[in-house]
Amino acid sequence: MIIQIANHLPNRARCGISTYAHNLYAEAKYFEGIKAGFNSLNKDKHDKNQNDTKISFSKLDLSPFDTNFNDLFKLLFKPVQIIHFQHEFGIWPGFGLGFIIYLIIFKVLNFFTLKKIVVTMHTVWNVEDVDKIFAHYSRNLQFLIKLYLNFNYWITTWISSKIIVLNLESVTLLQKYTAKKSKIVHLPHGLFRANKNSVPRQILEEEYNLNQSDSLIVMFGFTYPSKGFHLVLEALPEILKKVPQAKVIIAGSAPSDGGQNYIQKLETITKNLKLEKNVVFTGFLNDEDERLQAIFEYAKCFVYPYFERGGASGSVATVFDYEKPILVSNIKFFENFDFLPKFNEGDIEDLTVHLVQLLLETSGDDNSKQIKKYLKDMSTYFANHSMKTVFATQIKIFQHLLYDSASRKN
Repeated sequence: MIIQIANHLPNRARCGISTYAHNLYAEAKYFEGIKAGFNSLNKDKHDKNQNDTKISFSKLDLSPFDTNFNDLFKLLFKPVQIIHFQHEFGIWPGFGLGFIIYLIIFKVLNFFTLKKIVVTMHTVWNVEDVDKIFAHYSRNLQFLIKLYLNFNYWITTWISSKIIVLNLESVTLLQKYTAKKSKIVHLPHGLFRANKNSVPRQILEEEYNLNQSDSLIVMFGFTYPSKGFHLVLEALPEILKKVPQAKVIIAGSAPSDGGQNYIQKLETITKNLKLEKNVVFTGFLNDEDERLQAIFEYAKCFVYPYFERGGASGSVATVFDYEKPILVSNIKFFENFDFLPKFNEGDIEDLTVHLVQLLLETSGDDNSKQIKKYLKDMSTYFANHSMKTVFATQIKIFQHLLYDSASRKN
């Protein structure tokens, strides 16, 4: 079987979705390894499809396309079996409305060619939590967003042959919109192999006035209220009483008004708590920037104080391979990472206790037994969820889609 895929590779700066897609399809170069990998994948005793071992393919034929209309129109005429879209509301015009309009038009025009449409949804919000997720918007606007999300999810699930989501909670949320539950499949977010370079700590001293003795608490990624970055700032005065050398680095920015307003809020909190000497705002730094690599290399820990949300975190995928403790809130969003240290969602006191403990346990030359266990579990998880493994599993999903379609025709 030849699998012909039009793979969506959005070329956007400052975009985790773009980074994910490019890293994912870069794994096609390991084709022989992927092909061999199906032997073990297909023999999984928990797999419901007992005929998996009979399914094989001889070639992957990839045709990349971007989000622009010219590329989207050409998809109608490309000799492909599967068109794989990356979906996140921010990468399509009109908060994802542009994608829905295109998808409907494509569904009509694709009536005769019958290309299979697969959508990876990077963000799936619970419509019942709109007031929390979009707390910075008015109630009237929140109501409209709720209606729009219901419409968006229904149309996407109706038109798509398969929808790939990146956590189990998203499976439950989207299955409400389709009678065919098997349309929604879970594929954990792949982890990136870090591009580690030897970066001198002097960069941090020159750029941000950070000393050798500073214990760096790093929050990385786009800044929005749902990320909970303010919780760490509000916890910092108590943390400093136990760990005077603690410094917080917020390595990120926000491309929208809601996020920019949140950054201003974080700066105001920093000023009001007189923490200017203990908090660093770097603004956006791309993955190749030596300043960002130095921040990752010399961090004591990473913190993700998120409130409940949908989708998966490209930020966590980026820092995972740096082998540093990662503290997360105990929300379903992080359910795949049951081995990571967790604090109670929104609880500043619990956050403070966990951060102080992590900083003290990583302050010496040798990590504590608990930290070593975290790092060992992280290494094991990385081995099982590398981008290469995820790509192989995705191709298997495509295989089943084509195999089932061929079986129905016969």
